[in-house]
Amino acid sequence: QAEDGIRDVERSRGLGDVYKRQDEDSPYNPKPAPDMLQYSCKLLEVDPHKSIVIGDDNNDMLLAKNAGALAAIGVLTGRSKKEDLKNADFIINSIAEIKIK
Repeated sequence: QAEDGIRDVERSRGLGDVYKRQDEDSPYNPKPAPDMLQYSCKLLEVDPHKSIVIGDDNNDMLLAKNAGALAAIGVLTGRSKKEDLKNADFIINSIAEIKIK
């Protein structure tokens, strides 16, 4: 389900398949390399230092740090427990907790 949502966002933003699964034939170095975030930011003309990464794995948090993202938010709806997300700046239970004003 989550992957379908990601694919919908990718298509709506013209990103193609930026966030391919790591076991697919991807042109990006695997997480925690910053490649995926840097490429996405380039396509969207966004400074990676002004981006926020939301993920459910510590490799997502490290990707954010390696890309110089503004923040890394760990979400507990995936496989990871709070103690697994040691490189997160913030940890939330669900992305529903994120309010954008």
